[in-house]
Amino acid sequence: MVYPATRKPSAYPVDTLNAILDTILDRLETGEPLRAICQSDGMPTEAYVRKLAATREDFGSRYARARSIGLDSIAEDIVRIADDQVEDPNSRKVRIDARKWLLSKMRPDKYGDKTSVELTGSGGGPVETAFTVRFVAGPSTLQPQGIPPALEPVTIEALPMPEALPVAAIDPAD
Repeated sequence: MVYPATRKPSAYPVDTLNAILDTILDRLETGEPLRAICQSDGMPTEAYVRKLAATREDFGSRYARARSIGLDSIAEDIVRIADDQVEDPNSRKVRIDARKWLLSKMRPDKYGDKTSVELTGSGGGPVETAFTVRFVAGPSTLQPQGIPPALEPVTIEALPMPEALPVAAIDPAD
């Protein structure tokens, strides 16, 4: 039985709703956008499907998996589009670039450009660090003999950091 698109999802019988959700997941796995799926006759609204994915753990995990598989399908489409010699080359390029951009935004860990940040000092050498130690208390009676009290700020030059330690691991504020 096909229900009109305007029917509220809560009015679907449970078996029918589960069948519809299975259909949605199957279509998502092919890379079809949720918006296009939900515009089909008899489908619940896009907002309702997203709400179900967020509130029903069983459906949410299946939805996330279907989305991930759908992105892999889109990635495979890129090869198919590139190999299609019938279509205009400019049109193919636009279609490929749109899919590549979408994949890089939706799954940057898998399809995004690899970026790295290297921290180097002047001339490409090691990072030089310096710390200023300011003693805020004056001389005390607990001062060991032979050590003058520090009344002026003292600058201590640090040795170069070993390469095995990341620079961010040492916080000068501590």
